[in-house]
Amino acid sequence: MQPGGFLSEEVKPLSLQLPDKDFSRLAWLKACLSYNRKRLYSFEETISFLLNREEKIKQARLWLYTILIFLAITAILFIPFGITVQTFFLVVGIGAIFGLVSFYLLTPRAFPGASLVSDEKINYIIKTLARKAGFSQPPRLLLLNTPEINAMAVGGTTPSVILTSGLVAAHQNGAITDEELAAIIGHELGHLKHHDGLRRSLAYAWISVFSTGGEIITCIGKDLVLKDPSARPSVFIAFASIFLVGCGLFFKALSKVASVLYFYLSRKQEYDADDVAAQLTHPSHMKLALAKLENLNKALVEKEMKQLPFPELWQVKPKKLAIIDRLWISHPPTEERIARQAELAKFI
Repeated sequence: MQPGGFLSEEVKPLSLQLPDKDFSRLAWLKACLSYNRKRLYSFEETISFLLNREEKIKQARLWLYTILIFLAITAILFIPFGITVQTFFLVVGIGAIFGLVSFYLLTPRAFPGASLVSDEKINYIIKTLARKAGFSQPPRLLLLNTPEINAMAVGGTTPSVILTSGLVAAHQNGAITDEELAAIIGHELGHLKHHDGLRRSLAYAWISVFSTGGEIITCIGKDLVLKDPSARPSVFIAFASIFLVGCGLFFKALSKVASVLYFYLSRKQEYDADDVAAQLTHPSHMKLALAKLENLNKALVEKEMKQLPFPELWQVKPKKLAIIDRLWISHPPTEERIARQAELAKFI
């Protein structure tokens, strides 16, 4: 069952007019490729080679960007303690291990109730998009029983795209078209293609340790004086409590400051994933899909959204935030994402 021709991989005739300088460069690259690969390359194959090389360069830039943010986050968290250069890189290595363990062992087990999607049309969409995106095999397509209309990518040893039952129902009743659903799935494939989950886990590794550790230390400090309210704590207990609470708050403050970089990385990943979806379908489809998700999810109450697993990782969060608060959100405002896709659509 095919949802329509918008996903078909047809060969389209294209006539290009190039200046002599650019044509000479393209012809020279074609000749070099033919010589090195010991067969005659066509101009079409040469252009395809250039596009593939550009994709590899982009992937390298994404990883370099992530590594720099990971190093900056580690520096913010540990330099206040006066660590040496050697210790700093040891800490970087330990943080990388934490991130890998979180990504490969913990995240894939976060959704035990998810089941395989049986809808033939939706399975056709993800298979076609995955092939177009360059996946050797399509990720698993899972269904999570929740009314929210949304989707999520989960990496690890078995990459998966999770659709909510609300999204599938919206597609089946016609509230979301095939093209819009394809854009939503394409967005999640973009996350998997760019290894966003792994890069995000690495960036968040030490932040989670400091945040959780700070909370635990703060609670211990409070319990020293609150465990028995009827008893008057000694001076030593009082000072120990103040010291522990201060240390805990300091750890939490460091994690809060460092997380600004993490959330910046997360928002950039969302823009990049939107672009992948637009490339696989069309910017207009991505724009309409974002608007549909925003409008349909406004019908859900806040209580229902907070009950979702990993609520900060879902595509759309219909909230209006102050400028300072936007430093700590995982997704850019939906209206900005829609405007970006609308601008891109003008040039296609």
